[in-house]
Formats: sequence, structure tokens, C-alpha cells
Amino acid sequence: MKTNRDMIMILKALNGSNNVDLLPSFKHRTPQFNDWSFRALGLFKDSKKNDNRTLNIGKGSTAAALSRPFVEFIVDKLNLTTLLQRFDTIQYGGDEYVIPSLNSEDALDAPGGYTMKCMHVDTSFVMRFILTHNFLKIDSMLQLMINAIGVKNHFPMHPIRVLNHDKKYAVENTRPCYSKRYRHGFCVFGIKDLKLLRGLRCLFGNKMVPEIDYGVISCWAKELHNRTYHQQNHTVDLNFYPNMRTVVFNKEKQKWRSNMKAFNCTG
Repeated sequence: MKTNRDMIMILKALNGSNNVDLLPSFKHRTPQFNDWSFRALGLFKDSKKNDNRTLNIGKGSTAAALSRPFVEFIVDKLNLTTLLQRFDTIQYGGDEYVIPSLNSEDALDAPGGYTMKCMHVDTSFVMRFILTHNFLKIDSMLQLMINAIGVKNHFPMHPIRVLNHDKKYAVENTRPCYSKRYRHGFCVFGIKDLKLLRGLRCLFGNKMVPEIDYGVISCWAKELHNRTYHQQNHTVDLNFYPNMRTVVFNKEKQKWRSNMKAFNCTG
């Protein structure tokens, strides 16, 4: 949803903090193992660091912005073999657990990471914007069936819940999906959704499908061209990103780590 220049400005404004979604884990998608200690996982390459600290499991989006120090920490310091093997035992969505869990585990204190304390509130996730069909309260088996239907899952227009990651999903909303098309329960944006998309703070939108509405893709390409070469009627709100709670937390991480009760997850 952003130009290359926009994304560079936004990522710089994150100031080294990762932007990773964080939600409570779904029980039916969490591998059923009793011991999630660092020792049982063999989490560190340096075995002396593998003690009884526990990796708490969180869920998030597969979209994320990761700082270089975080990636180097994962590659150079951690051994994810056992952790990945455990998530390979579940049928669906294992890729939505590893990075959110590592990023937010307080005992791990990963570079640019956040805190499990704020799992149930806004994480100011700005990587991806989605509108969902309001099926989130349906039981888990039916949800899995809906996910399995795939691209043909084009439900009629329905009042929907907005997973607006400027404000997470703290407030239910009835913004319509004007295309009236859904895939995996998510709105497939059409040309009538352009007005909404233009004002987003998120870097990406999910999703557009050419077979459903190629016009929205063509129009958005023109929008990005005009922003890139003419900067027409477009600015990036650089006051917003440095004040997200994830960025505030990382700016003075040691201060908050020493007194987690003092950190306010909602600002």
C-alpha cells in the first residue's frame, strides 16, 4: 500500500523495534507438548543457556517487519530445530506462531522484541490491513472448513469485523467489503474499496485478486506511480509510528524490563 520511499521512512521510524502481530494462541492449533522450557526445546545453540525458562506461545500474522539484530539473533544464537518440528505437527497455521512467540517472550528478550504482557491488547501492528467476514465467533471446526474452501468462498456482503491494525480489533465495526467477495473469510478488495485503502497506515493490504477485480490492481498501481513520481496529495504520518507502544517499549526497554508493572500497553 506504500511506495518504497514511504516504507523506508516508516521502517526508520520504528527505530529498531520489530513490528510483529501478537494474539493469544488458538488451543486447537497449539502443539500438545507439556514441556516448553528452553531446555526441552534446546532453544539456544549455547547449551549452558538452556534452562527451565519457558517459551510462552503467542500467535500472529505471517507478515512482519524484523530488525537486522533480531534476525542475526535468531540465526546466530538460537537453534529452532525442535521448535519448528513441534509446529510441523499441526495441520494449519504453524507459521503464525514461531516469530510472534520468539519476538514477545520476555525471558528471551530478543532484540527489537516486545512483551507477552500486552498479548491481549493493541500491538500497533502495521504490516498488514485486512477486513474479515464476521465468522470469528464460529467454532473452530467450522472455521477450518471455511479456510479449506479457498478462493470460491465468496460470501454475500455481511456486517464485518474490522481487523484494523491501527487499532487492532478492539472495536467492532461495520465497514462494508464493497466487492462482496471473500477468500478464507477475508475481503478481496475491489475498486470501491480504494477510498478506504488510500488512508491506511499499514504497509500492505490483504488482499487483491486479479480474477475478481483487476481494476483495483491497475488503479492502485497508478496511485503508487503518482505518489512516487509526483507525490500527489500524499504524506506519511511520521508522528504515529514512533509513538506506537512497541516502539516506546524498545526505546527504553531496560527501564521497562526492570519494572514491567509500570509499562502501559495501551499508552
